[in-house]
Amino acid sequence: MAYPISQTFAIKPQHVVNDNALYLTKIDVYFKSKPTRSDAGGVTLQLREVESGIPTTNVLPFSEVYLELDDINTSATAATATTFTFTSPVVALVGREYAFVVISDGDDPDYQLWTSKTGGADVGTSKKVTQDANDGTLFAAATGGSFQPVSDENLKYTLYNGQLTSATGYVDLTNQDVEFFSLSAASGTFREGEYVFKSGVGNAAQNIAVTAGNTTIQAASASFGSLSAGEFIVINANSTVFDVLEIASVSNTTILTTVDVPKFSNTAATYFATIVGKVDHWDADEPAQLYLKDSSATQSNKFANTNTLTGEVSKATGTIGTVLNKDMDFIQPNIGRTNTTRTKTTMDAQRLFRDDTNANYTKSNIDFNDQTYFNDVSTVVRSRSNELVDHATTRSFTFRVNMSNLSSQTPRYTSPLVDTDTATIKMLGYDINEEYVTAGAFTVGESYIIRTVGTTSFTGIGAGSNAVDVQFTATGAGSGTGTAFIDESVNDGEGKARYISKSITLADNLDAEDLNVYLTAYRPPGTTIEVYAKFLAEDDPEQFDAKVWTQLTGQASNPFSQNSNRFDFKEHEFNLQLAAPVTNAAFLNSSGVFEYVNEAGIKFNDFKYFTIKVLFWGTSHHQVPRLADIRAIALAA
Repeated sequence: MAYPISQTFAIKPQHVVNDNALYLTKIDVYFKSKPTRSDAGGVTLQLREVESGIPTTNVLPFSEVYLELDDINTSATAATATTFTFTSPVVALVGREYAFVVISDGDDPDYQLWTSKTGGADVGTSKKVTQDANDGTLFAAATGGSFQPVSDENLKYTLYNGQLTSATGYVDLTNQDVEFFSLSAASGTFREGEYVFKSGVGNAAQNIAVTAGNTTIQAASASFGSLSAGEFIVINANSTVFDVLEIASVSNTTILTTVDVPKFSNTAATYFATIVGKVDHWDADEPAQLYLKDSSATQSNKFANTNTLTGEVSKATGTIGTVLNKDMDFIQPNIGRTNTTRTKTTMDAQRLFRDDTNANYTKSNIDFNDQTYFNDVSTVVRSRSNELVDHATTRSFTFRVNMSNLSSQTPRYTSPLVDTDTATIKMLGYDINEEYVTAGAFTVGESYIIRTVGTTSFTGIGAGSNAVDVQFTATGAGSGTGTAFIDESVNDGEGKARYISKSITLADNLDAEDLNVYLTAYRPPGTTIEVYAKFLAEDDPEQFDAKVWTQLTGQASNPFSQNSNRFDFKEHEFNLQLAAPVTNAAFLNSSGVFEYVNEAGIKFNDFKYFTIKVLFWGTSHHQVPRLADIRAIALAA
């Protein structure tokens, strides 16, 4: 074919019963001749969209197929087909016109296709052709690539569509092999994408020969018998140069091959078998956290607390403090799928893992197009090594996309299409903490207010006395059973879930003498909402940022919401207390008058500037308050 050839066709209602599409699986075309040169190229076939009766350049997904010269069949009688099978079924809609295009490499004229021409003779029967072979139109590409119609002539072809053997099916999506570590000690900076391996002991007595660029590794004596494909080894050129390699195959006890080529040559290197992962996230802030993807951990060899980790390239090191699980409080699926008028897709969770009881559970009606929340159960994604503690094949979650054809008649022509190559499920977790800390976890330099004394000596860690409501700055972590509230009156505090408004300036001559705050909020059981305010009088020379936060008191009637309904918003009211909660805080005095005293001991009875801080506290990461709106009313006396 000295130029591309195209043939149009249409999907008609009579081709499909009770559906609006067909899934095309393959097409037969018929070649009269092909090149005899051994170096000749092959042929490409594409399905394309048609506009205004003309083939376009828009190729349908999965429809481009290439065949080599040897795969092309020829026939002198147009009896032998050449089949182009699509890499995946191609969706063709009823009522739409399409075209297939045949293109030979280099527009080789030795490729010729069989056609049927009205008025000509059938090569097989010698009978005269009295009408067009089909309803489509034959096109030949003219100079410049545009297609021109060829009248009274059509290509010979056979187009095939698929039929379903079952009315239902499914696709399961599971979490990847990831590890989440907190490090108790770390040195250096791990690099994104580098291998991190669990340190082991080199086989110093059994040297191996390694050649850069050669995947074959030779042992001096029997050594490789316990290794197998898919495992990893670390080769030591010396004490500071490492090469992490995946085993492709083990030929015998002295020869193995690797997937990637070694980076260095050494005839007397040592090695050790290990497990690895690739750096996906590194945060050096205390406590340092390292996340790995593509973990190679197995049930017999997994990451655990106190393991030493090393970065292959960075040489960074760290000691695992805890193999973590990550909170999964809500998800956002992004799953590409296609349905016809007779197909349907739904999604449910066949398996989720709850960390409060260390058990699996299920959840139905997962929304494809919106977030799904797990506010009823504490749900996590476990590190792969933690999963392996229970079972080698069990994953933290399995989301199932259910696919069905709703037709009661057979044959069924279509199925939902799910793009598993691009499917993702984004996992998100809330970051919320409790409003008090137990002895042993106090942070040196942070401010606290004693909640319960228990067996703790608070005087030994900075408190003036062992009494409830005493404010102190911790000089140590403490010990015993005592607890203390996080002091949110200083700085911005340690509450992880918080909202701080901008500074509000009241209009001139409208200084206020009281403040009421109203929240429209969702407050599930087991959570607390606190409101603080910071005040400054117009005549107060001190800096606004240096002022303490004044905790407002919430009304006893402030309600809880239904945990199951995230939109169960209710009104909450907060007011100034009748005594200063901490030194220099504002309050309403015995006469009901606003009052605060600055660091210089000067008393003020009004304010011109204020800021609001809202804090959310909770004992469970999956149950957190939500704030719809906030209204602060500054009042005159």
